[in-house]
Amino acid sequence: MHQVNVPNNFFSLKTLKKERFVIAGVTTISLFLSFIHCPLFNIFYDDKEIFKYAGLLISKGSVPYRDFFDHKPPLIFFINYFGLSLGAWGLWILDTVLTLISTLFFLRKCIDNKITFPWLLPILFNLLLRNNIISYGIGMTREYTAIFLLLFFCIAIGTLKYKYFFLGLLSALIFFTQQEQILPLAPFLFYAVFAGTTHFYYDALKRMTMICAGFLIIVIPLLSYFILHHSLKYFWEDAFLFNFNWYTEKKSVAEHARAITQILQKSGYDLTLYVSVILCFISLYVGNRKKILLITCLFAIAFSFSAELLSGKLIAGLSVEYYLLPLSATLPISLFTVFAFSRDLFLLHKLNQLIYGILLIFNPFFILLRYTIHLHPGNKNPVEISSEFQYLKKQNPQDYQLYIFYNSDAIYMYNQFKILSPSPWIYHYFWHWYNTWDSDNKKLDAITLDLQKHKTNFILDYSDENSFKDKDNYEFWKSFLKNKYTLVPMESSNTVLWKLK
Repeated sequence: MHQVNVPNNFFSLKTLKKERFVIAGVTTISLFLSFIHCPLFNIFYDDKEIFKYAGLLISKGSVPYRDFFDHKPPLIFFINYFGLSLGAWGLWILDTVLTLISTLFFLRKCIDNKITFPWLLPILFNLLLRNNIISYGIGMTREYTAIFLLLFFCIAIGTLKYKYFFLGLLSALIFFTQQEQILPLAPFLFYAVFAGTTHFYYDALKRMTMICAGFLIIVIPLLSYFILHHSLKYFWEDAFLFNFNWYTEKKSVAEHARAITQILQKSGYDLTLYVSVILCFISLYVGNRKKILLITCLFAIAFSFSAELLSGKLIAGLSVEYYLLPLSATLPISLFTVFAFSRDLFLLHKLNQLIYGILLIFNPFFILLRYTIHLHPGNKNPVEISSEFQYLKKQNPQDYQLYIFYNSDAIYMYNQFKILSPSPWIYHYFWHWYNTWDSDNKKLDAITLDLQKHKTNFILDYSDENSFKDKDNYEFWKSFLKNKYTLVPMESSNTVLWKLK
């Protein structure tokens, strides 16, 4: 029989073409899943309006924390400032590029570690990250920290030169975008510092030094900014002390479990979470070449619930499903560790991995498919179609001439009119959440003084007696309104708009 000579590089060329096809496919899917959350199909959410307002405020020379209150770390404000400076699509472009970079880094790791279906986990990451029920589109703090966490993992398990420097930089990006997200990162940070050390103390100290150097690349400019603007005190009090003193609340484990389970079921995260955890434990039992890393992953999954465990806001019935966004990174990372390093053929068999893949992406895929089918551009949010917005649009208000009380959705108006609030207090839920909040009326008094100082012409007041735990606060605020302002009649609604007398 005649023997056919196959060139030595034939199989390598075939593999290269297949790899390029996989990269192109994953890139296309990532871009498509980002596109369904572009400005044409934006999901309206008040936190995003607050972040955009912070970007607007910075662009006008004002300073976060000093000139408006928020308890988030500052990087989300500068991300919005930078994104909005690029135009109406700037934030989306920035978000899409960051997501694609982390996706392709992760895909590279899957290919290099010869995972049977290297496209599966990067696509799962995108499906979870773009889940409309959890992510609210784009632009949330925990979305960015999930992206940074995935990049951190890819660098941590690699051999990149100066990798510990980059790990420090990414740690700072996470911490100064959303503080408590340092908790899902912590197990991987600990692993990166101590795993594989030959000279334990020397190697760990050397790595920590490089990590600190990377961390300082973010810290020094941030601290310098607030020091130069005489705002370091406000930054410390609002972004850190406030969260420890007020925002953290203790609830029972059972209450947390019920609230989290409901959101997992609603979002389609549930099956993905359960299958991922089961596969992790099976891999631990039957054998994994990197058991310490796999245990690290399980800790990271547990810490992915830290936002809810610290605050209890899901128990309180608030729409903060985005608290579960860290799972979009920690679950694919854990599955990577299972598929890349397991010893048992049962876990690595091609047919079995196909079954696992179907189970993992089934719910997230259909949640997004259902959402995408019903997409159509031009959806207006309730604020934009309100009589008050249409009235104020004709008045063309300037900086400090409109104040919105007790409706964070309506912060949208500040952004649309490109104006600044007369008071640093741009949202007011703390008066309803905490019994001892502003018990001496000092904060409300400061608001009224600012309104009088700027001769603020319009106030949108959405509050009622249920908006205040302390009835003295309610009486104080309503008395001020009635003395200084008068209601503006609206034809199509019960008005909430007050005009200076």
